[in-house]
Amino acid sequence: MINPEEISKLQFVDNRDGNTLSGSIIAHLKLLRERGESPNQLCIATGYFNAAGWLQVAREVEKIDKVRLLIGAEPSASTEMRSRQPGDPREPERTRR
Repeated sequence: MINPEEISKLQFVDNRDGNTLSGSIIAHLKLLRERGESPNQLCIATGYFNAAGWLQVAREVEKIDKVRLLIGAEPSASTEMRSRQPGDPREPERTRR
């Protein structure tokens, strides 16, 4: 889970160890409001977008005047990682921290 005190240091959301985009947005906006700050815009750059994920943050985001969403292009087959096979580790060595 994301520690709200660390949210200002968060630069990259990678969906590991509870580090999700929805969790980051909600924690960040909650922390700002607790500090008496009221953001007037939210800018998100993401590789993927789906409506179910957006619904997780909709209640917090609807309080913001302006939302900008930059969605990455669909990756080509040559740049995608091969599919995990039975017996493979849960996470490929090359993506470990």
